[in-house]
Amino acid sequence: MEAERVIDAIEDNSSRTEALSELGIALAQARQWMEAERVIASIADSSTRARALSELGAALTQVQRWAEAERVWMEAEKEVQTIEDSEIRAVVLRELSRQRAEEPKAQHLQEQSIRYDILLAVPAEPVSIGGQFEVAVYLSIAGSRDGSDSGKYLLDILRDETVGSELNLFLIAPPGFKFDGENVASLPLDLYSSGESTAATPIPHVARFNLIALRPGTAKIAVELYRGSTFETTMESMVQVSKIDEGEKFKASIAPRPRPVLQPDLILQVQMVWEENDAAYTFRYALSSLRASLPIAHVDNYRSELLSIGWIERVRGLLGASLEDMDGSQPEDARSRLISLGQYLFQELLPLELQRKIRNLAFFGNMFTLLILADQDTWVPWELLHDGQAFLGERFVIGRWPRELDDTRPYEFPVGAVNVAYYASIKQPEQWVDLLELPGVPHPQPLPGGVFSSIDEAEEMRGLYLVRSGQVTGLSSQHDAPVQLNGTGGNGNVDHEVRPAKLSLRRNRPLVNLGYVSAGQPELTMLEQAWAPTFVRAGCSAFVGPLWAVQPVVEEAFVSTFYSHLWAGHSLGEAFRVGRFLAKAAAPNSLDWLAYVLFGDPMARPYRPVEGQGYAVIEPIGREIDDPLPPGVPARFRVTLRRMPPVWHEERVIEVARTLAFNNLQVHVMTFGLHVTPTSPVAMIHTPAGDYLGWFSLVAPPEMAGDEELVQIYFVDGKKTMHTLSFSLKIAASGGGSR
Repeated sequence: MEAERVIDAIEDNSSRTEALSELGIALAQARQWMEAERVIASIADSSTRARALSELGAALTQVQRWAEAERVWMEAEKEVQTIEDSEIRAVVLRELSRQRAEEPKAQHLQEQSIRYDILLAVPAEPVSIGGQFEVAVYLSIAGSRDGSDSGKYLLDILRDETVGSELNLFLIAPPGFKFDGENVASLPLDLYSSGESTAATPIPHVARFNLIALRPGTAKIAVELYRGSTFETTMESMVQVSKIDEGEKFKASIAPRPRPVLQPDLILQVQMVWEENDAAYTFRYALSSLRASLPIAHVDNYRSELLSIGWIERVRGLLGASLEDMDGSQPEDARSRLISLGQYLFQELLPLELQRKIRNLAFFGNMFTLLILADQDTWVPWELLHDGQAFLGERFVIGRWPRELDDTRPYEFPVGAVNVAYYASIKQPEQWVDLLELPGVPHPQPLPGGVFSSIDEAEEMRGLYLVRSGQVTGLSSQHDAPVQLNGTGGNGNVDHEVRPAKLSLRRNRPLVNLGYVSAGQPELTMLEQAWAPTFVRAGCSAFVGPLWAVQPVVEEAFVSTFYSHLWAGHSLGEAFRVGRFLAKAAAPNSLDWLAYVLFGDPMARPYRPVEGQGYAVIEPIGREIDDPLPPGVPARFRVTLRRMPPVWHEERVIEVARTLAFNNLQVHVMTFGLHVTPTSPVAMIHTPAGDYLGWFSLVAPPEMAGDEELVQIYFVDGKKTMHTLSFSLKIAASGGGSR
């Protein structure tokens, strides 16, 4: 090993011995048992070798290799007897005795727990641009106790804690990939009901995600694992995307998915395309519309001039410099400086033909809605582009959304009591709470202490308003912030702070609003780099905030108007437009109203959640619900009635009582020809989390091969039907398929 060769070169005996010990222990922790034992055996010093053997034995108990641990400890005990110094010998012997005393406790704990193998699988071969590929996460009862497969993650959970629990998954892909479907999933952890043994053949369960590669290169794909609502770990793997010929056409189109809400008037898709030597890039555009009355009823493709590496960062620097120049200047001078920046961006970013199309749209006299679907690394201040007559933010009601998440772009969002979180530097937090006290609207709910980390306690979150103050000259930090943002660290800190609340955000799909109030000096907010991508990818329906810190009077006018119009039933874009209009009226000599950016579908509509009796869920175990079922093979299902929706829930959220309580909740499984076990009705147990849980299996007889059977599930309490679910079960033909 290279490490051993380096250690052998160490001249000092004590340092070399310590290095060998650390290497042996590291190998043991990496579960490379034979290598660890070989390295430890090469240690000359008896006390160091005995300590390392003791640590090796402890590592073996972590994977339930009790016999091997005992053998190693016995060897360590023999080694201890050779230590000449009696004091050192006594210390090492006490350490060894302590570890061996922990063995029965660890063994008992392991016997009361279930161990799972979790494996992240990505394509081993390079994938092509534009081609779809699969990322899969496999969950099964651990079949190998040694965990020798370094690609697996081992998860130990007490058996009682698995009841009704699940492993929640968030797939994270860098810019350059598009999700074809959801980026979240969940896998039941109670793969066996209470009456079954895990000694049977492990049942693999899998969550599948589909991605489309949009650019060449090597990229890291990651999945965050949550045990229930608690973050467990992040698994990562690399994917190689092969290059394509330069002449291949940019594929961009609107997928007119059926929805009860109109699409925006215009959709502009933006993609960053790197040159062969990665020294420069261009922006590719596709402008389209589903409105036949507009002169762009088809897709038009455009391409910008070459932009050098770091150009977008320089644009942000130019915006910051412009804000400093505007600070304290006359209104006309301030507007002139911002117009100058906007015209520069308009000319640099947009090709001439696209500039002409945008100017022509102004002749219609309407304020069209414009959705910009863009990779995060192409998020520039689009609203500030200036065509010589007006800013784009004045011409259009603009909404932005990550291009890779377009398939899951929400067209509606819940409204209700807004949760409020604020920084300790906010002098009068109650005034921001009072702004949301509107007639006929539920009272806003300040989070405990205003600290964002307590957001995971807000189970039914219908909106989130974050209020923070800009930096004050002379103060190096702010305390008790809802999100602690390091302006130089990208969105890593924001993402870390949001992590405890991710499941709550994803389940509730709230609208999130950032109120960033100026402390008297110009300040960019890192909105595009940190705040917006973190919250949107966490599952929020929309995110609104300013590009720079705004005057308090501007924020007050915007937020009160924005929320009042949402409650009146206006679309997201219309409420945003009117909010900015009133913000402009509140400070006519300021351009702060232009700072606000909407991340969301401008046509999205608010809805008020109605009362309901929980969320009824049916989940197949070890198979997809659409997979054909071979005759004679049991298909197992977990059926639950929950207070909170699963993370992959796409329908409207409802208001659920804090406690689900039924006199005699049962599940009736109705089908023809299939054998149901247990015989209907299925008894439902009340879990510690307050949900209801049941299990059943379906078996198709041989004569049903190739058929498709409807399965209906009724949740019944006494004589009252609470919920009804149904699905079609395909029966595999004798040859393995289905008709």
